[in-house]
Amino acid sequence: MDLEPGWPCSGPLLRLAEDVATRLLPAFDTKTGMPYGTVNLVNGVPPGETSVTCTAGVGTFVVEFATLSRLTGNPVFEQVALRALRALWKTRTSIGLVGNHIDVQLGVWTATDSGIGAGVDSYYEYLVKGAIMLQMPELMHMFKEYEKTISKYMKRDDWYFWVENSSGKVTMPVFQSLEAFWPGLLTLIGDLENARKSLYNYHQVWREYGFTPEFYEVVHGRAHPKRDGYPSDQSWLRAWCTCIKPPTDPHFLEIGVDILESIMHSAKTECGYATVSSFSCTSVIEQLVYIISAGLMSAVIVRLLALLYSVHTPPAERAVPVFSLWVCHQHLQHICALF
Repeated sequence: MDLEPGWPCSGPLLRLAEDVATRLLPAFDTKTGMPYGTVNLVNGVPPGETSVTCTAGVGTFVVEFATLSRLTGNPVFEQVALRALRALWKTRTSIGLVGNHIDVQLGVWTATDSGIGAGVDSYYEYLVKGAIMLQMPELMHMFKEYEKTISKYMKRDDWYFWVENSSGKVTMPVFQSLEAFWPGLLTLIGDLENARKSLYNYHQVWREYGFTPEFYEVVHGRAHPKRDGYPSDQSWLRAWCTCIKPPTDPHFLEIGVDILESIMHSAKTECGYATVSSFSCTSVIEQLVYIISAGLMSAVIVRLLALLYSVHTPPAERAVPVFSLWVCHQHLQHICALF
């Protein structure tokens, strides 16, 4: 594939991205504007496809779609993403919360547990990142309102529990590994104090197990016996990298060391690195036993090592660039600040 003038902000890769996004557009053809969870890239939404979609599946388009609109000059991608966000915003309950699955044709919640983890997480993340990238106060206002209700109903000693979205009653007093992005998000809006408090909680779990289990029972102080694996999620790692300002903070540098040592100790195999499908404490010798799964942690290792290198190595001593992002105009400059 030959590079064309203006690459990477024009050329074959951008055309492919536009083609894929165009094939996704039929998913947004609903009564509410919120998209189906599945779309066939050739034939559109499959016949009989369920109209129930998770909250994150509705609200996680604006960063990529708005970028594509700005690069191609075609506004439709940004328009459908924003329409979905605004439609989702209108479905909040009387106390200001969302659920985790919604009927995109009816705009009715089908799963009413509300949290910041699985099924919801990236919706909040994209409100903040979309607000920053597009310079849209509307999106930041949405997040700020959610943050107030989340703090009021979900927050318990710097943990965030799952609650019923109409009453605020706790339904699951657990920490999910997917929730660990939250401190990074709080850092982006300037709430460093609360971000670090939650990050410290997550670090204690990491130090106990060597990873953040998929579900951690906060009340009992243990990993959920049936959800105790580490599916190579990077939410906590990214949050740590966002919070580590200044980079000379000894406690945050210590967290980086803990992360690296855990990966090397528990996930390294003869042929590379694997995910951890389960880890538990044996009652006889009181040590953690890890069950390694076949899934490779390639994405984690690549990103983790790059992040650790960038944090622990002074800029003047870096022999090679760890990250690079070509910036062709002002729109992409906003994206640089997000990651």
